Amino acid sequence: MSFLTAVICAAGIGLCSPVDAQGGQNYESYLSSLSPSVVQNLRTIASRNTRMHDDSFTRVGDSATVNWGFIRCLGMDHMELADYGQLRETVDFFRSRGRMFRRDSLAAGVGWSSPRVFSGGRRAPLYEELRAIRPRYALIHFGGNDIQGANLARYTHWMWRIVERLVERGVIPVLTTVMPRGDDPAKNELVPAFNAALRALARTWQIPLIDLHAALLPLPRWGLAGDGQHPNSFAIEGQTRACQFHEEGLQHGNNVRNLVSLMMLDRLRRYVALGQESEEPEAPRVLGAGDEATPFRWDTWPLLHRGVAQGEGSTAVRDYSFRLNERQSVTLWLAPRRDVRLQFELRAHRGGASSETIVSGSERFERELDAGEYTLRVSSPGRDGGEYVLIGDAVDPGDRAFIRHDNR
Repeated sequence: MSFLTAVICAAGIGLCSPVDAQGGQNYESYLSSLSPSVVQNLRTIASRNTRMHDDSFTRVGDSATVNWGFIRCLGMDHMELADYGQLRETVDFFRSRGRMFRRDSLAAGVGWSSPRVFSGGRRAPLYEELRAIRPRYALIHFGGNDIQGANLARYTHWMWRIVERLVERGVIPVLTTVMPRGDDPAKNELVPAFNAALRALARTWQIPLIDLHAALLPLPRWGLAGDGQHPNSFAIEGQTRACQFHEEGLQHGNNVRNLVSLMMLDRLRRYVALGQESEEPEAPRVLGAGDEATPFRWDTWPLLHRGVAQGEGSTAVRDYSFRLNERQSVTLWLAPRRDVRLQFELRAHRGGASSETIVSGSERFERELDAGEYTLRVSSPGRDGGEYVLIGDAVDPGDRAFIRHDNR
């Protein structure tokens, strides 16, 4: 399967079948579409700071990112690209900056959760790392530790802030979904919720995403080491060989992660650094102005949208609309970003101008809804209003919204 064929079947955030026509893994399907509009957005981000190096990237994350098996081996002689020899140019491109693959990032650490990169104010690890190497790209993976608190709103807040701060500085963020948890079934049930937020965050900001979670699921033991939390690596006589991309090597988590990360860096090199044009399919976006006449509207799930609601009757009340083509289980999660009270009202339109309130509340709901048109209004009873993030997902009845382990 060609790359273009692979991404056309996605038309979004890595939703293709993980098996190609020859019956092998289609690793390109785990990469979000870098469509012409996304590429233009990435070039706009890069234009904000011409002092960043187009042949430089950094890693931002937790112990799985610090792990010796992640990406360092691309700077070593025992790398084996196998059927992916076309990626050699990208390896050489980033090697030209020196020890780019092998250096220790200041923005990644064992036991870190997403807020940790901002500790220290102006001397925070994230800012220190950007000053140290001036990278154009940042490979980001947080969630393994964030999920301990089971607080999706908090995680979304900090991941949004990481993306926002990088974009402001001309750095292109590359999000990576949270890996499966083989050590704790309860924590593993939360992973799809966090990943839905990441996919929606990538769509909202029009930035790249690597669906590592989906890439690991077909592997033996999900490509995880004995602790059930970190990816394992292919080894020969006790020596780690996480950058050997032959069939045997790609039965291991770090090997797969290294391959899909290199594939994403290859596309960024071609589209951003070299200026090549993209023919990849456009991903859906939230459209509209958010008022009653032209509500925010989306046609695909998951959803993530940031807005500001003010008192009832204010023009800043946010209105949303969506259509379901079949009966689905819908979850909507309203996460305030300040200490404010928020309210929502979901209405179903039964034809013509008639409508009825389905549910109202202040935080989260999950319910099976029939096919049809719906509107959602978000408001705040206080005069000062409030900033919020709206997260949503919809799945077939019988699946729990947010709680799923496939890649639909």
